[in-house]
Amino acid sequence: MYSLTSVALVAAIVVSAYNVIRWRAENEATRTQLQEIYSATTFKDLKEDDEEDEDKKQIVDFILNTKNLVPSDDKYWTYIKYPLLEVDLSASIATNADTAGWIQVPGTNIDYPYVQTDNNDYYLTHTINRSWSSAGWVFLDYRNQKSLNDHNQIIYAHGRYDGSMFGSLSTVLSEDWLNHEENHIVKISTADSNSLWQVFSVYQTKVTDDYLKINFIDDARHQEFIDLIKGRSIHDFKTNVTPENQIITLSTCANGDERIVLHAKLIKKGAR
Repeated sequence: MYSLTSVALVAAIVVSAYNVIRWRAENEATRTQLQEIYSATTFKDLKEDDEEDEDKKQIVDFILNTKNLVPSDDKYWTYIKYPLLEVDLSASIATNADTAGWIQVPGTNIDYPYVQTDNNDYYLTHTINRSWSSAGWVFLDYRNQKSLNDHNQIIYAHGRYDGSMFGSLSTVLSEDWLNHEENHIVKISTADSNSLWQVFSVYQTKVTDDYLKINFIDDARHQEFIDLIKGRSIHDFKTNVTPENQIITLSTCANGDERIVLHAKLIKKGAR
């Protein structure tokens, strides 16, 4: 007769095997969904000649309104020359009307459409085609405006071991990623605009919600927030950030009770 210990061991092995099989199946399903979306999606780096006159004016106005806040040695002056990314979101929207935009982070695998619904739970366990999966999907905080006009826009995803979703966000903590300045820019394309965001802070922290604030009632509290998240960075990006700047935050899980976080400020935006 089997002992209780033997039965428990067999049960544990069966459960573990099931979880591995399910995990692999979910990873394969995610890859298939992404391949389908990529094959139906058009990407375009917008050179100056590609931009309509009104879009050029809006971009120029945005730059003129912010340049006096930026020191001459800030890498802003390098990144502002980078082309905007424009993504045809129609394939993603056809898959799921919750599609809110597309995000790219150089030097990582992050190159995905992201979604938004009326809570921050659904896309922890559902993919872009609304099927259940522990892989979830990349999603914008439900409190944010889809137009990305808040003080702090927050995008989440699981840190998958195969590098999918935000599984490669941990790369931003590596010396190799940090030493390549061309990585320090985030590109976002939405139905209304295309934008560039300059990275100014990356770190790993215990679970906390103090970096997940959306808006601030005054500049003093906003500046306190900026000082907090800049002070946590493991690298000095030498980037000037003030309450005049809008911020984007990327957040993912690490080791269960920790989070990996990236913050970047808006430096360039053009209407579509």
